[in-house]
Amino acid sequence: MKRGNYIRTKEIREKISKKLKGRKIIFNKNSGFQKGNIPYNKGKKMSKKYCKKLSKVRQGHPYYGGGWKGGETHSKETKLKMSNVRKELYKNGIIEGMKKEKNPAWKGGKSFEPYGFEFDEKLKKVIRQRDKFVCQICRKNGFCVHHIDYNKKNNNPNNLITLCRICHGYTNYDREKWRNFFNGIKQKI
Repeated sequence: MKRGNYIRTKEIREKISKKLKGRKIIFNKNSGFQKGNIPYNKGKKMSKKYCKKLSKVRQGHPYYGGGWKGGETHSKETKLKMSNVRKELYKNGIIEGMKKEKNPAWKGGKSFEPYGFEFDEKLKKVIRQRDKFVCQICRKNGFCVHHIDYNKKNNNPNNLITLCRICHGYTNYDREKWRNFFNGIKQKI
């Protein structure tokens, strides 16, 4: 049996088989092991020397608590400066002034409008199946149903298209560009 760049002999395979007999096969969704595989480090402990070496390697790495985000905290001076800046923004009304009509992304409360009665799970399922659960922009798995003309009352199947969550977020900005893009897709189909 070939394994990597070398071939395991029958004797070696028998030794491995004897060693693994009686061990439990572990399957845990959270740890990522596959059914039938035994974790290579089961029952083993790391030596202090290896732990120190690992600690040095991980220093400054964002995932392990160094660098940006992970575990790094600001000094008291920096926290105080950030707090003062935030207070100043509120005081001058800059943060408060970005609400509703003063926000550049505000569309006159359009997001609060109700959808038409026909726009239910049944219709969404039909549209997703028509588009084969594929996002019509990036061609990945799509689950969101989007109104091409941005009119929530127009639930004509020709006005609905399947998108993934990320692309659906993009379509909320520069709406005229996206309208033209989707109309071009409809013409090709």
